[in-house]
Amino acid sequence: MRIACIEEVALRMGFIDAHACHALGGRQANSRYGQYVMFIAKEFTARL
Repeated sequence: MRIACIEEVALRMGFIDAHACHALGGRQANSRYGQYVMFIAKEFTARL
């Protein structure tokens, strides 16, 4: 269960862009959390 994903919140509020969000997730790419952050960044870019 995810309570909050600070990278996702920052992305949706415009504090960071999708590239920065993906890079932050990449730092933890071996974890499910990092994979989720990268997925959110890709989904956000696809909607643009």
